[in-house]
Amino acid sequence: MASSPNAATGDPARIETAPEPEKGLAYSYYVVVLLAVTYMLSFMDRTLISLLIAPIKAEFLLSDTQIGMLIGFGFVVFYSLLGLPFGALADRTDRRWLIVCGLVAWSLATSASGFVGGFAGLMAMRTLVGVGEATLSPAAYSTLADRFPPHRLGIAIAIYAAGVSVGGGLAMAFGGVLVEWAQHATMTIPLVGEIGGWRLALFAVGLLGFPLALLMVLTLREAPRKVRSAPPPLSELWRYIGNRKPAMIGVLTAFAFANVANYVVFLWAPALFMRVHGLDARTTGLIMGAIVGVFGSAGMVLGGLAVDWLTRRGVRDATVKVIFWCIVAQIPIMPVAFLVGSHTLAFALMVPTMMLTTAASSVQATALQLMTPARMRGRIIAIYLLVVTMVGMGLGPLMIGILSDNVFTAKTGLAPSMAVVALAGLVLATLTMLMTRGAAKAVIEEQAAA
Repeated sequence: MASSPNAATGDPARIETAPEPEKGLAYSYYVVVLLAVTYMLSFMDRTLISLLIAPIKAEFLLSDTQIGMLIGFGFVVFYSLLGLPFGALADRTDRRWLIVCGLVAWSLATSASGFVGGFAGLMAMRTLVGVGEATLSPAAYSTLADRFPPHRLGIAIAIYAAGVSVGGGLAMAFGGVLVEWAQHATMTIPLVGEIGGWRLALFAVGLLGFPLALLMVLTLREAPRKVRSAPPPLSELWRYIGNRKPAMIGVLTAFAFANVANYVVFLWAPALFMRVHGLDARTTGLIMGAIVGVFGSAGMVLGGLAVDWLTRRGVRDATVKVIFWCIVAQIPIMPVAFLVGSHTLAFALMVPTMMLTTAASSVQATALQLMTPARMRGRIIAIYLLVVTMVGMGLGPLMIGILSDNVFTAKTGLAPSMAVVALAGLVLATLTMLMTRGAAKAVIEEQAAA
């Protein structure tokens, strides 16, 4: 259904009430796929740099702490903080244009990263990538919640979230091959000159966003809103959270700790295999790309299917149960994958690690959607992204860099640094979930009855 004429004005009166009819979900699934591809590209732009750590570090003479800032903290600050105002826009304006503008912005910043002259310039471009990508998930999650009935929302959001694993996998596979090729290749850019290596990789990936933006302009329609009332003021959202602190704060905290471990895999694993195990970029990229892309995607879809299967059988807190047990199952596997001396065994352990990681993360947003009134969903997702990315992507990679530079200083010191940070995140997430599961279930049941 097309949006009304004044969809971009923010006028609450234009919000439509009729949800997408279930028999007409074909276009809704097209929207899911289109948003998943966009999310995939955003994650490629976000994580390709993790495979380029070695040449960037060598060219700019960087420490692991500085690398941790580039791959995590530099990106995440504005990505997280701007999620709140962008979440507010997702609740009141045309979400498709919010996504398209963000896509163009982060694509430009990614390509421009290939022309920087040092650490400060690369940090600035990473920050701008974060600004652009902050528009996507608040608008996307709000769109999906308006297009799908509750018993299909789990798989819809899981398909969208699979863009993370597919994008990460493609970034690693493409980046690994490109880095090997670009060591002996260059490209001449008009008005700029000749570039190659890691610079060429970032420039090329950024260009992929522009045809996708055009496709979205031509084919994406604004979703009909399921509520007519205007989005609430931020004070009302804080009051809603404050009245349900054990559930809302507890769940957000647990998700943040779990994402510390998630980003250890996505952002530092390529450097582990190249630096500690001595593999080249091409081999590392292709194998990690297959693990992240295939098994990560499978984990996300299976997580969504598990939630939908349990929900149809009357388990109201299915999301919370799936997340909890997937986190627990990672504790004896993930740290060992970083510490073993055999790269073959390490890759093998990465398979269940990746499936469990993505199964848990794919339904975190679903849990929050079910715990929140419809008209607050865009902002609650923005708060979720603020918390989990500031802690998971911001502090996690930075702590690994600090430990590697100052505690585990041997050539193989990256391995124990990763194991310590991942184990701490998983244990803290488990303990927090144990304390908050009952309260979360009560809030889900409250919203189901509303």
